[in-house]
Amino acid sequence: MENLEPRIRHVWNGRWEQQPEPEKHIGVMYLKQVMTVMKIPIPLTYSDLQARQIGPGIVYMMFDFGLLGRGIVLQHVTPEEPLLQR
Repeated sequence: MENLEPRIRHVWNGRWEQQPEPEKHIGVMYLKQVMTVMKIPIPLTYSDLQARQIGPGIVYMMFDFGLLGRGIVLQHVTPEEPLLQR
């Protein structure tokens, strides 16, 4: 019971960055995740995400699931006032 590190882990690595001019209104988030058993990656659990937020109301999320394929999700919300969307 001396080793308290879990044998199964869900490993995340992410970062966010603002784009340079003239696209300074765009923020991009990069996220990678994988499941591991005793630090060995489990096949088919890997995913890679790039989310581009354009202004307050539009987000493009591009997923890559390796052998399982790719996908795109588009999200649009209408801002009505600060912290309130429709």
